[in-house]
Amino acid sequence: MKKLIDLKLTLLVLVVVGIITYVISYLTSLSFLAVFGITVVAALINGLVATKEDEVPCGFNNPNAKDATKK
Repeated sequence: MKKLIDLKLTLLVLVVVGIITYVISYLTSLSFLAVFGITVVAALINGLVATKEDEVPCGFNNPNAKDATKK
């Protein structure tokens, strides 16, 4: 059975987001929590867009499908 969430990968992503957040927070006057929230939302949106692009015909997960735009 496939796991829904891989704990090691999730922790790695949170550590990377935390480091990016710390650097941005250090270089700007924004608080750590505000930057962390923005960074997490940006990462989630990026994941959703990448998943959508991968599922379209001729995308990464569907390479042999016929493209609906070609005639």
